[in-house]
Amino acid sequence: MREVPQRIFQFTIVFLAILLLAACQPAIPMDLAPKKIIQSASQRLQQTSGFSFLFDSEGSPAYLDSGHNYAFGQLQGEFTVPDRLQAKMRIITPGLVSEVKIICIGDQQWETNFVTGKWELLPEDLSFNPIQFFNPQTGIPSITADLSDLQLVGLEELDTLPGVKLYAITATLEGQHVSDLSYGMISNGTLTAKLWIAPKTYELYRIQMVENGDNPDLEKTWLIDFWNYDTDTSIQPPAEGAS
Repeated sequence: MREVPQRIFQFTIVFLAILLLAACQPAIPMDLAPKKIIQSASQRLQQTSGFSFLFDSEGSPAYLDSGHNYAFGQLQGEFTVPDRLQAKMRIITPGLVSEVKIICIGDQQWETNFVTGKWELLPEDLSFNPIQFFNPQTGIPSITADLSDLQLVGLEELDTLPGVKLYAITATLEGQHVSDLSYGMISNGTLTAKLWIAPKTYELYRIQMVENGDNPDLEKTWLIDFWNYDTDTSIQPPAEGAS
């Protein structure tokens, strides 16, 4: 019987310690202008030496070719400053989902063949070159000038970062720039955007872009996640004929 009060006392001490620890955590400032937060996130991306990324889409198909035979599924990989990228891309064809590997160095792009799995150097005039999309100077970090109607809606968590509070900012995005970067995969009209940014480091962890259209069946959502900031991944040209 004497152990019960002791246990209650111990529990109370632990509970008070948790409350004290939470109270000592510095408050996240919520009075910052959303434009300032966005600009800081853009600068952080421009200053990093590299990062990992996931470029995903939901909704109606986005085709990689004029004949509408190859639809974009997903792109995941690493980018190293200034102009090196390696990734795996999911491509959707009628009745089949395939995955190819991609290496981009400067203006050169290699891709594994659908059938043989061997690396091939692609023509420079091929449609989608992801190196342009993730270039810190001219790619996603530079779209801040295309954002308007910025609103800091609060602090939110991402499914990939449970327990981490991030600034959540909504905006209207003029789509011409991202359309050019994606070689027309993303609409050149007005998009609804939302960005999740870390309060202390101003690291952009996710940007969501929703294409606005009159037909709900054609609505498309684009998601781009960033992580592993300042990671220098060694990316080299593939060996000729290798798979």
